[in-house]
Amino acid sequence: MIWTGNTADLCPARALRRHLACELTALHPRREDARGAMEEVAAAVTAACAPDASRATFPSSLFWLLASQACWRVGEREAAERFLQAFAERPQYRMPLRILLREGCLTLPTASALSIDLLSVRESDLTPSAPVWRLDLDRLCEPSQWVLGSLMEPQVRLALERLAVLWDPTGGRGVLILRGAPGRPARAWTAFAADLFERIADDRGWALRPGVILEIGASAPPAD
Repeated sequence: MIWTGNTADLCPARALRRHLACELTALHPRREDARGAMEEVAAAVTAACAPDASRATFPSSLFWLLASQACWRVGEREAAERFLQAFAERPQYRMPLRILLREGCLTLPTASALSIDLLSVRESDLTPSAPVWRLDLDRLCEPSQWVLGSLMEPQVRLALERLAVLWDPTGGRGVLILRGAPGRPARAWTAFAADLFERIADDRGWALRPGVILEIGASAPPAD
């Protein structure tokens, strides 16, 4: 299900909602009331996508996540699980996502990051109470910014602030893996993220702070 925003007769948001209702109903046709429920889901997804409704395309993976969360909100558990499975086939991957979606914590920036693999779930050592998320720093910033780590700091700070919702359901318990460490020694990025999480935890009322570890990539300079 890929949205192409080529519509002449409707505003982008209305066209997106109509497209979603048709697509989602086709995926969940067994109940007579499926269309009404899926129209409600489509309205919720459209509202979430409203700031970007005029984009030329949306990837299917983004819709699966937003539709799953919307289904949880309207009590359509079976449909929510179906859309989540469409996004992530492996049960281990779905576990932390399910908690996030069920709590209604998924935002458009977070869903977008997941849909393009900028953000992913670490599949080893997963527990519902301590999810492990991986953020790919090498993909977050352009290679031209790697020369000076200070050029990347605003983007990394904004990304972590937007992704803080990942740890809301667990009150800050969990781990963030930073993949790659372009532009500066690895330990500088872990310290940067840890300091930022201290402030975020205070702002969001977390009892704990996510642990931060590095998964060194080819772009990382040697540690001091």
